[in-house]
Amino acid sequence: MKTLIVCLGSIFYRDDRAGIEVCRRLEKYGYGDSVVICDMGFERCLGEILRKDFQKLIIVDAVIPEGESIKPGDVIYIEDFENIRDCLSRGLTVSTHKLPVSLVLDFIKNVKGNFKPIFIGICIKDLSICDEEFEECELSSEVEKGVNKVVNFLLEILEE
Repeated sequence: MKTLIVCLGSIFYRDDRAGIEVCRRLEKYGYGDSVVICDMGFERCLGEILRKDFQKLIIVDAVIPEGESIKPGDVIYIEDFENIRDCLSRGLTVSTHKLPVSLVLDFIKNVKGNFKPIFIGICIKDLSICDEEFEECELSSEVEKGVNKVVNFLLEILEE
């Protein structure tokens, strides 16, 4: 099953870079053709996504932890359109982006046809503003661990 991994985030907010960092690391492992980095909003990379051939679409994004049981660095894994729509609409995970993931998935499905969607959220700790040109902008240690978990998980999927 051909897999496309779409990583969302913003390089201007420390831990919001988590998704982008996942794809950057996958590129270093030689999977550049299997990833799309959306660092300026989901809608800006829709054309690139629609031009790709895939049967499985994995979206990786930073999410704001909701509730006491979810901690920074935790990884949330949600499969299928209805589960993703339900979890995101009920606020079980909160994205840092304005365009709802479920809306974009529905649009992609209408254009591309059926595919298996998976949402992977990495819970963030620090949304402070950073500028990579002027300062070292590292992920918090908790989120760094979450990114490593997700990269290892996705490497297994891509190697299948």
